[in-house]
Amino acid sequence: MVATYILDENELNESFYNQLKQQFKNKKIAITITEAVDETDYLLANPANAKHLLEAINNSKKENGLLKKMNISDLKSQIGE
Repeated sequence: MVATYILDENELNESFYNQLKQQFKNKKIAITITEAVDETDYLLANPANAKHLLEAINNSKKENGLLKKMNISDLKSQIGE
């Protein structure tokens, strides 16, 4: 079993500890602690990646024929339902 917990340091309390003990009762466990990184900050940290992502966002905002807004009934008629 693999479990990932993302929490603030103030949530590391006796209740959390007891929850872990109950969840992994009679099992050997390994605990690795890393600092959680905001995914948006991580993706934008690399300049080339940030440029690509921002261009993709701008392109999606333009109605350049690549994206088409439709409601459910439009979609159903497109797929023949």
